[in-house]
Amino acid sequence: MVFLAMTKLVHTLTRMENQNEMRPLAAELPKHPLSAGLPDRDESAMRQFVSGLSIPLRSARFLMKNRGLWPLAAIPAALSFAVFVVVATALVFQGNALLVYLWAKPEDWLVVFWWATRILMVPVVLLITYFFTLMISAVVASPANDRLAMRIEEIIIGNPRGSDDSLNVVVSGVARGAFQAAANLGILVVLMTPIFLLNVIPGVGSVIASVLGALVASFFIALDYTDWTLERERYGWRDKWRGIWSSRHLALGFGLGTSLLMWIPVVNFLSMPIAVVGGTSLALEIKARELSR
Repeated sequence: MVFLAMTKLVHTLTRMENQNEMRPLAAELPKHPLSAGLPDRDESAMRQFVSGLSIPLRSARFLMKNRGLWPLAAIPAALSFAVFVVVATALVFQGNALLVYLWAKPEDWLVVFWWATRILMVPVVLLITYFFTLMISAVVASPANDRLAMRIEEIIIGNPRGSDDSLNVVVSGVARGAFQAAANLGILVVLMTPIFLLNVIPGVGSVIASVLGALVASFFIALDYTDWTLERERYGWRDKWRGIWSSRHLALGFGLGTSLLMWIPVVNFLSMPIAVVGGTSLALEIKARELSR
């Protein structure tokens, strides 16, 4: 029901644009090539990664300067807040329950490690919460994110992105993207479950879980938030995976940088529209790199 309502809302906004009830994007917003300054694909992995980290910050500045995008950006921002509250509540309570189930509180000196593990689980749970908030919200807010990505593409490319705005086409296209995002989320859950269980290993387990969890989830953030643009570029599901993997160092930096925004008060609930901006520019960069081969 939420997905259908979101689709109808975005379709209504699209109809308003076509009827000139909203000002044209080209006249409203300046051209801003977000991909400017990104390194070539042949440069070092570290330079690629560091450049990827900078994408969310540049995307945030871009979003704040271009008020014409705010109405669409407000929808995923509100949903991001709601999903974060639900996921955080569930994971905090279930995380503690899982620790007690897997490792009963010892009565001897090992209780020190038990408490250390429980304390270390808090940042791990928050980190996983941020990642899953971005993943789940991307599925729920897919219609609004798709429209937001299209308008960002128009700014970067400098030309309108032609599309069939009939409701049937919008629903089918968004449904396909949402299905693929849900599939990616399912794969992420499968991969993150054993990583999360590493927390039962005193001390070092939580450190390893944090590092592995951050790397895996960063890749999936990049995969999900480039989806709408790559879909318009006629990338299939396997092509999207291949494209992200070919620019994995840049993508990992973007995914990690986006997740780190979740630690900044107020900005954290704008992380999803910022991720859409950054993911759109990353997708166009991936496309440009493939064409230049």
